[in-house]
Amino acid sequence: MAVTRPAILLLPQATELEWRIRPRLEEWADVTSYDPPGVGSEPPRDGPPFEVRLGLAAEQLDRAGWDRCVLVADGWSTPIAAHLALARRSAVAGLVLTHATVSYRIGGERPDVNQEVWEAFNQLVASDARNFVLYGLGQFTGGSYDEALVDEILERAPASTIQRLMAETIDVGPIDDVLAQLDIPLLFVKHEGCLQWTDEGYANAVAAFPRAKTGSVSQAPPVSEEFADMLRQFCAELDWVMETNQLS
Repeated sequence: MAVTRPAILLLPQATELEWRIRPRLEEWADVTSYDPPGVGSEPPRDGPPFEVRLGLAAEQLDRAGWDRCVLVADGWSTPIAAHLALARRSAVAGLVLTHATVSYRIGGERPDVNQEVWEAFNQLVASDARNFVLYGLGQFTGGSYDEALVDEILERAPASTIQRLMAETIDVGPIDDVLAQLDIPLLFVKHEGCLQWTDEGYANAVAAFPRAKTGSVSQAPPVSEEFADMLRQFCAELDWVMETNQLS
């Protein structure tokens, strides 16, 4: 009897190296990810930045050759996942957004992004990219970025590249109208105690999409074993058939 094996596309923020839980996911799912344009061996591309990143994500989905999959995105990559799900509706069985929000307002009333932290991170990545990755991102990752991994990340994505990727995604605007057009299961995940992504932003997302499944984790989702288990449960509950992913 054939057993359906889930398929997961992990969308990166600055590099696919961020997804430290990938080996755990690969124990029960087919998983793929990639680096954004201009990162690592992925060459830069001409065109509007967001459209370029969206196009690369679609190419990665095509290369995987799956009938259907789950898109998983964190933070700055969530707008790309939402737009990809809309563009490839038949290929997407579910959408998972971590550090979930539906807009990207920095500061002001009920902001999605803490303005002081955002500005401090931008200053740190410009002045000391290594400490930004080691300590700034360490806030998100619970200290899981060791010295060797920091060096590997910065080799693929130096300071100027990280700054560019942050600006390209956070300037894209709200995604609530995009999500409203999707008829697929959603999972919104909150990182408890996150300094950058606000409780208000997450609450706004949950209020806008009350049918979405929700969850929270104490570590940043890309490094959280708790999130890996949550994602496995979400995939197990989906109603999907993926002929190309069936195992005998």
